[in-house]
Amino acid sequence: MQTANFAVAALARHPRLLSPTQSANDTDSPPREEPRFPDAERAARHAVQIWFSGKIEESLIDFRNERCREHCESQNDGALRHHMRMTAFERAYAEEVGRIIVERRYVRPIT
Repeated sequence: MQTANFAVAALARHPRLLSPTQSANDTDSPPREEPRFPDAERAARHAVQIWFSGKIEESLIDFRNERCREHCESQNDGALRHHMRMTAFERAYAEEVGRIIVERRYVRPIT
């Protein structure tokens, strides 16, 4: 238990590590609303539905990457909006995959 004693000694030497110097209200910033890309979210959900139809040979991730690339290239975005659109697509894709797995109790056998 030498490491536990070391941690106690270190905290005793630096009491501000134990208590914050500012109140929680001082550090709160106004909530930010994340930009929405409903077209990217729709495209992602549709891509998941296609993949789970069982007619696709690609892996789930490879199919996501291809569909995301196709969707993002069809837009006229700058670098930042392109990144945000990709993030929205990937988030919606993951949410839809999770929803389908839970709904259908979809499990592939491990080989």
